[in-house]
Amino acid sequence: MKILVTGATGFVGTALIRKLLIEGHEVLITSRNPERARQSVPFPLSGVVAWDPVAGEPALSDLAGVEAVIHLAGESVAERWSAERKKAIQESRQLGTRHLMAALRKMPVPPKVVLSASAIGFYGDRGEEVLTETSAPGKGFLPGVCVDWEKELF
Repeated sequence: MKILVTGATGFVGTALIRKLLIEGHEVLITSRNPERARQSVPFPLSGVVAWDPVAGEPALSDLAGVEAVIHLAGESVAERWSAERKKAIQESRQLGTRHLMAALRKMPVPPKVVLSASAIGFYGDRGEEVLTETSAPGKGFLPGVCVDWEKELF
């Protein structure tokens, strides 16, 4: 299966690509900096698509034949959250997902499946409360980002 992975150069993306290749899948990735991505992902990829998630949609020609999408792209939250950083975190997830989904909807043969990783930050800090998939989102910046992010998938 031909699988597009966004956010491929991150911790989760790199491990995921390794597993997908071992299972025999063809993996295509996106990156704002394709040359750097080729150097940082030490696996045989079917290609690296240049795409800035905040700037706009990926080119339809780059998505040809993609049967599944695993969307992991987003600015790192592991840095100090200045107002500028918060804006980058929000936009990378919300606009990036909006742009990706718009492109996928335009494909003559859309992918069979789209998986998007939100974040455990959806729940916020709730202390010892037991949380499940049906738990409501938490309060604050990161839960708000996750809620806005997930809305872009539909």
